[in-house]
Parts: sequence; structure tokens; C-alpha cells
Amino acid sequence: MRQTLATFQAQPPVMYLTSGFLEGHRRWPIAWALGVPLLLIAIDLTPLEGNILFLFMGMPALMGAWAIAAIVAVVKATQAAVRREWKRAAITAVLPVTVMCVALNFWTFVAFCRTSADLMYWLVMRPVYMADIRRTPPNGLPRVFLKTPFGPYSSSWGYVYDESDQIMSDGRSAEWNASVDQSPLACPFGAEPIPGPSFLTRHWYSFSSEC
Repeated sequence: MRQTLATFQAQPPVMYLTSGFLEGHRRWPIAWALGVPLLLIAIDLTPLEGNILFLFMGMPALMGAWAIAAIVAVVKATQAAVRREWKRAAITAVLPVTVMCVALNFWTFVAFCRTSADLMYWLVMRPVYMADIRRTPPNGLPRVFLKTPFGPYSSSWGYVYDESDQIMSDGRSAEWNASVDQSPLACPFGAEPIPGPSFLTRHWYSFSSEC
């Protein structure tokens, strides 16, 4: 107790509380290294993903906090290495190495977070989507179902269930084009197969449209 009080008196209160928070668990750099990407993936699953305020204020603030934490980790890793605490130095170095890799490949990192969020959302919603598809009777046309996070045809990106798998073809049939008339797929669009085991992803694609 006396040692804690002496340490508190020797440091400014803010520095004491900050160092106490950071030293509360020796693996805090790993938590920061994994926590920020997971937070961005979670944000991509909400309407905040396209929010202007978040893009111009929230995202820079989050990246700035991540960079500050990485600088603190560099100092802590150096101190641990000087004391020959190699395991602690290696664990602490995880955060600055992660932040440096992200800084060098920022847009790849952003795309990875968005793709991961899209895939997680699709995996959660797939049983609901498949139930809706099974309840829809055939109409004589190639069956194409568009599923978007915010309701049918309310967004220019989402998921497509294409029974005939023509969406990736340059020579789509007139019947296929008729089945997607009045939908975002009637405009120029890009699509790619959803990655994963075929028993889960067969006929499924993600798309983005210019509509």
C-alpha cells in the first residue's frame, strides 16, 4: 500500500492512471492489435459503415489512437528488451508491427475488414435467405434472388443467389436479364463468388452495382 502511494505521489495522476491501465495486463498490445480490426469489422456491420461523420472524424480518431498505442508499445518493448525480458518484448512488439503493416497496406486492410464483415453477415443471414428462396415458387425464368442488408433493392451492394450461375458470364441469356429487370443488376455491376465450402456457397455471389 505504501509503495503504491509513493508511486502515485512520484508521478502525475494522469500518467499514473495511464500506466496502470496499460500495465494492467501484459498482453494489452495483442488486445489492441486484434481489437481495432475486430471493431472495424463490427462497425462495417452497422449503418455507421457509410456515415460521413465516422469516415472523416471517427475513423481518423480510431487510427490515431491505434498509432499512439503502438508508440507506447515500442517504448515498452524497448524497455523489456533492455531488461532482457525477451518474451514480454516480443509480445509487446506485436502491436507496432501490426500497425506498421496496416500503414503500409492501408486500403488492403480496409478492404479485408469490409469483406470479413460482409462474409460474417451473410453467414448469419444465410438460413433466413435460404428459407425465403425455398418458399418462392418457380416462375419459368432463371431464379435470381437479391439480398441486401437493408432490404430488397435498397442498396447498391449485397448478395445474389443465382441458380443458373450466369452472373459471372459475359453471355447472359435474355431470360436471365428479364429476371433481374428493375433491380440493381440491371445496371453495370461487379460480382464475385462468396468464398467458402461449396455446400454453403453454391450459387451465392456478392455484388456491387452502379445504381
